[in-house]
Formats: sequence, C-alpha cells, structure tokens
Amino acid sequence: MPVDSGARLDASVPDAEDAAPEPNDGPRASDANRDAPIPEGDPGWVHVAALPDECPIDVATFPQRAAPPLVWNEECGPGCRWWHTEANMIRVGDIGGSPVAAIITPSRNPDEAGLVQVWVFIDLDTERALLAFRVPEPTPDIQGDPYCGIFDAGIGADALALTVLFYDFDVSGDVLEREWTTVLRAESADARGTLRALYRDDYGAGASVMRVSPSHVAALYSWENVFAFGNDGSVLRPTYGLEEFYGPKSNLELVAGSDLIWDQFRSPTVMVGSRNGAVPTVLRSVDGGETRGSDIRSTTADGNTLAWLEARGWDDAAREYASVELWTGTYESGAIVRARRVAEVDGHSGGTVGAGYYVHPEPDPEEPMQSHYVFYRLADGAIASADPAPLAANDVFFVSDDVVIVSSYGQIFWLDPRTLTFEAP
Repeated sequence: MPVDSGARLDASVPDAEDAAPEPNDGPRASDANRDAPIPEGDPGWVHVAALPDECPIDVATFPQRAAPPLVWNEECGPGCRWWHTEANMIRVGDIGGSPVAAIITPSRNPDEAGLVQVWVFIDLDTERALLAFRVPEPTPDIQGDPYCGIFDAGIGADALALTVLFYDFDVSGDVLEREWTTVLRAESADARGTLRALYRDDYGAGASVMRVSPSHVAALYSWENVFAFGNDGSVLRPTYGLEEFYGPKSNLELVAGSDLIWDQFRSPTVMVGSRNGAVPTVLRSVDGGETRGSDIRSTTADGNTLAWLEARGWDDAAREYASVELWTGTYESGAIVRARRVAEVDGHSGGTVGAGYYVHPEPDPEEPMQSHYVFYRLADGAIASADPAPLAANDVFFVSDDVVIVSSYGQIFWLDPRTLTFEAP
C-alpha cells in the first residue's frame, strides 16, 4: 500500500469524480430536479431516499467535493505520517485492503458554517470519498424542535453502515413525544446506488459500536441490548428480555457472518457470545468468573482471530490492576479454541488486533506523563513500540500488515509496522 505523503486533496485539485463518468446518477430528491444542473464544485446534495422527509439528511451526488483536505506530513519518524485536522475520525474499517474512515467535518461551504456537519466515508490510502452526508448541526436548545442526525457508523466487508436517530420533544423540552431509529447500509462499490434501510424501530435509542459482515450489521443499543440486522430484513436480538445479560456492554464484534461477541460488564466482566442469535453463553472468564476484580477486557477480533486482556487484582484506589495479560485464540463454531497467553501488558483498554498484531496504548516507561503505542506480535509475543507524538495515546482504529491508524488529541497518525524493530519478550 503506498504511503506517499505528497498527495493532497483540496479545492485546487480537480475532483476525481469529475474526471470519469459516475457509476450511476445517484439518489434524487424528486423527479422535478432530476435534470437540474449541479454547479462545478457543488457536492450535489439530495435528500436520502431511504429516510422520511421529516429527517433532513442529504447525500452527496459527488462525495469528493464534500470531503475534507487530507494533508499528510512526514514529521513523526520512519514509516510515520500524521494529519492534524479539525475533523473528528470516529471509525476506520477495511474495504478491499485499504483503511476507510468515517469522518465528521465542518461543511466546506462557508454559508453553512455552524449549521450543518458533514459525515464522509473516505479511503485514507487513495483519498477517494465513497459516501458523504450533510446533517443538521445538533444544538443545545431542542425544545419544540425535532432533530434527526447520524449517531454512529460502521465499516467492513466491502460495506458501509450508519444509524440515524430522530427525536421530537414538546415545547418544555422535558417530554419526548416521538422518536425512531433507522439502520442504513451501502455496498462500497456503488455506495449511493445501494444505500438502503435495513431496519427501523420506533424506539430512539442510539445504535453504536457498529460492526459489518457480508450478511449483517450489528450494533449495541443504549449499551444494553445487542442486535444484528440482516440484509434479508431479519433481526437477531440475542439479549432481548434476558435479565442475565441486561446491563452495560462493550467491544462488540461480529464474526462468522452473524455470530456476536462482546464484553459483558458484571462483577467480574466476562466475554459473551451468541451464535446466529441464540441465547448468549460465556465464552471466556478470568479465574472461572468467580473473583471480583478479575476481568476480561478489550476483546477485539480480526476475522476469526480473537485477542483479549485477562486482568487480575483490581485496586479501586489506584484505578488499576495488579497484572494484565494479553491472550489470543480462534473462534470456531461458537467457541474459542487454541487459547494461549501472549504477553504481559501495561494498561487494560483500547487495543486492536489485525494481521497478527495486537496494538495497545500504554504508558511510556521513560516519560510517565506520556504514552505510546506498543505492538505485540501474536505468533511469538515479540514487542515493538511507536511514539508518534509527545502526547497521550488515544484510539487504535485500524491494524493491517502495512498500515496502522491511531489518534492522539486531534492528530491522526499513519504508522507502518514493517519499519518497526521487534524484540523478544
């Protein structure tokens, strides 16, 4: 995958989509404007046909024109480049081997400043925008005015997904009169042409931590219920109405097409799975799940390869565990097989697995007030580290054999693990 930092996309560069015919005409707001010309540089916003008129979200006919400039700078070491941006990157997933990001950014139209935000799905390698939405900017004053916006996004399996949330309060702002949620999916090869609704619910809880497989889109609802929405219109609700699995959840993963895995916060926290919507079962626990303060943390999946942390000895005062171990295993037919310990780690959250690596933000041993990214090679436990910025490490978005995307306080870093030197543990 090329890592040439000289590429730049801004208003001075011709639109890639202007240079070649569009694969289709894109969605149209109505027959009346079907033949209306779109001015040069205009994204060509039209209402999303899969949403009702009361939800004023538009999709771009030319998403490239709505995308923010990607200005990569090589100032963070070998194999590292960074992008300092006012945009907010919320998800990164694999589309055809490239990292595709969902980014929230201000509108490039100065007349829309403060009024709308733009959600863009953009390939961070080729800098091609696949899909873009114009969404009303949420305001603190919601009394009497309905609002419709995008809540979260998911990327993977050559598809893009997002959840749309609508709510309408009375004039006092205290009584929710009406709400609904819709889950949308689009195939990346023809994103606008395939954009469709998979599911709608008159319950307005935001669906988040979205995961995408060839057949399903999975999400957490209010961090309490787990759903998977099939391309065929089916809905899997493995936790619905089950008191044992009610309560906060995190680190949702969608594996083997329609199987779901997540961390269930209990005392202690355990890893739970549901095979194709069946009643969930505990897949993994620490010390038999009987010891308070011994928890499963940060479960993550790359295909059928799982990685997770097994933490012991939680100290309420220090807010840390006495020991944390990285484990890996393979998911097969509703079970974890060939589970094994990889290494001792420092910290207990935020890791991501991919291409045989587990990348984890940890405190920097030489600079206690800072942190860095530690790379663990699952095959042998060998370790390398990257220090792209003198700041606290935040999210690990994406891990492949030649690209790792991480963030640190408004800066997005592109790291190449092939440039790192791994040492035996």
